[in-house]
Amino acid sequence: MAIRLEPLSTGEIARWDSLISEFPQRRVFHRQAWFDCLVEIHQAEWKYWAVTDGGRAVGYFSGGVVQRGPFRILGSPLRSWHTNHLGPLLEEGVDGRGFVRALDDLAREERFSVIEIEYPEMPHAAYEAAGFSCHQTWTHQLTLSTDPTVMMRRMSPGRKHGIQRALRNGLEVVECEDAVYDLHDQL
Repeated sequence: MAIRLEPLSTGEIARWDSLISEFPQRRVFHRQAWFDCLVEIHQAEWKYWAVTDGGRAVGYFSGGVVQRGPFRILGSPLRSWHTNHLGPLLEEGVDGRGFVRALDDLAREERFSVIEIEYPEMPHAAYEAAGFSCHQTWTHQLTLSTDPTVMMRRMSPGRKHGIQRALRNGLEVVECEDAVYDLHDQL
């Protein structure tokens, strides 16, 4: 049987967080509260699907739909959403190529001009087999330390130079416990 994307019912959508609770690859970005925030900030319409194989749910997929001019765009997520991982939640062994074909079918059915997915678990070959190209970028992670000397040692020479120059020009580093609220307000 072919993998398909079946829209979830209103009742299933209301239970979204419990539906995805068994998937070990789920992240905070897959939670309903995160979707609600994206809907409010980006005026996206959030959509939900069951990934089915032979009529049995083998995963779940969601994304936000935005309209830009004449184009309907599905983001799971879109790059500007400060959500570095989303995409489908699939049982182990689900055919990636089948999922990409189902996604292509969905694009035609829903008249999406663009679909953007941030889903590192999907092999590039699954997209390429369906005629798509992949563009991979990296998120850099740096283990934080309370010791500024340790942090400076870990940085590239260009970064160190920029920070040292900023400090010479009067930059002050101040701890702010409310910084996360400021960031939220800016978003």
